[in-house]
Amino acid sequence: MIIGAFYYPFNTMQYGIVKFFHNTKKFGFITTDNGEDIFFHVTGIVAWDEDEFGRKRAKFIPREGDRVQFKTVSTDKGPKAVDVDKTDIDTRERSSEDDE
Repeated sequence: MIIGAFYYPFNTMQYGIVKFFHNTKKFGFITTDNGEDIFFHVTGIVAWDEDEFGRKRAKFIPREGDRVQFKTVSTDKGPKAVDVDKTDIDTRERSSEDDE
């Protein structure tokens, strides 16, 4: 449950590339397929596990250039990516230059 935010547009899955992730501060930015930069925090990552000491940790550590899928919520500070997960799905439009 997310309080103080709402999903948009129509709660649809979006795709993008991790532009930046600060491993110490646990936040980063995703560039969407339409060029918009969206903030995300490590708590927005879908897959979590526990280590041998019972501490929660993300199974997926975002790295620059990783292809991800996510949903976006609107917060008082602007859009934020949630349900972030790594994916192999490539929804980017191909240009004719890609075929050469």
